[in-house]
Amino acid sequence: MKTLFLLFFVMVLQNDWVPFSSKDCTILFPKKPVDSQRTIPSAIGPLKITLHLYQPSQGQQDDNYSYALGETEYPDTVVNSGMKSKLDKFFDDAAKGAINNIHGKLISVVRIQINGFPGREIRGEASDESFIMTMRAYLVKNKMYSLGVITAKTKSSNASNGRFLNSFELK
Repeated sequence: MKTLFLLFFVMVLQNDWVPFSSKDCTILFPKKPVDSQRTIPSAIGPLKITLHLYQPSQGQQDDNYSYALGETEYPDTVVNSGMKSKLDKFFDDAAKGAINNIHGKLISVVRIQINGFPGREIRGEASDESFIMTMRAYLVKNKMYSLGVITAKTKSSNASNGRFLNSFELK
């Protein structure tokens, strides 16, 4: 009986996800993500993006190819969550950018929110139909949080997707 309990305890520990916390948010990753920063040119000037990424290595058992949380701060005078008239275009552009990044086609865009802040859930499919991307983008004041999962098309509704996406919280 002790052996069975010990085996169960070890299995539970192996399935525990890692809490990740940045200055303004928390989320669960399957394993510790790798952090990187880069600055990209844009029509409104350079934007600094902080990316937290976990990609299971070859041979690791995981339903998804990658899990990502991106944080991008925009000039407050250009866009913020209080600028209701600009939000549709802002999120449409975010959806187009995400779909272009995977060289794919848009499946759906759904309005969502977190703590009263606007967002969109964007689903796209790679042009070769090999994978599905699910991304949630939230605009909190002038900061966009984009969290996404890429998975094989045959596994696009797996439990890990929901666990990752639904674990995101603002501080």
